[in-house]
Amino acid sequence: MFQNVIFENVFFPYIDLSDVEFRQCDLSNVHVSHAIMHRVKFDQCKMVGMNADDTYLRNITFHHCTGNYASFYGTNMKQVVFDECVLSGSDFSSATLSKINFGQSNIDKAQFLTTKLEGIDLSSCSFQSIAVTVECLSGCIISPEQAAIFAKALGLIVKDPYSEQG
Repeated sequence: MFQNVIFENVFFPYIDLSDVEFRQCDLSNVHVSHAIMHRVKFDQCKMVGMNADDTYLRNITFHHCTGNYASFYGTNMKQVVFDECVLSGSDFSSATLSKINFGQSNIDKAQFLTTKLEGIDLSSCSFQSIAVTVECLSGCIISPEQAAIFAKALGLIVKDPYSEQG
């Protein structure tokens, strides 16, 4: 376990981690691209700008983490939980997602370009906008409020039945 560790100017490409816990660590701008991680927990960590591109994540938990602008581009994720995390501006483009739980995370301005979202539940996440590929939205689970955000992004005009304008 790593607790209260600040990782500065750290590059861990191709690192292999199993059964590791990071608690209240600062992993901002750390590069762990092409890593393999099994049963790793990040608890109350700061991960602003972390680069986890093309990583392989299995049974991972991110609990109350701040990961604004983190990059998970091309990452293969299975059984990953983001529990009440802040992931504003993060990049999940070209990722493979299976059994992912974003819980009540903030994913405002996150990118999911060319990432299939079938079966992914975003309904309890908060966001004003996210970048998605329309073809990859099929089967994504969203709330009624979020449906209006997606409709607007698609150029649709959602008429308020209670407005006076006809």
